[in-house]
Amino acid sequence: MAHIKIEKVEEKAKTSVFEVSSNHDGTVLGKIFWHGPWRQYVFEPMRLYGTVWSSDCLKELEGFLEVENAKHRALLNLRRL
Repeated sequence: MAHIKIEKVEEKAKTSVFEVSSNHDGTVLGKIFWHGPWRQYVFEPMRLYGTVWSSDCLKELEGFLEVENAKHRALLNLRRL
């Protein structure tokens, strides 16, 4: 990814937690985690400071969320068999 780096920082029983940081200076921008009420991975920005996101950065983040949500749903479907 050109603008952001996403790294897995925690492995839970059924889901993972990822840290999103800037490729420019390494600043942690937020985290991605499974949000049960919405039944999908979501991004939570850091609250300590405001961030500015270009459409390219948002597309990178959106693409990652779509992939992780699809992987999670596929695993759920396999467990149901």
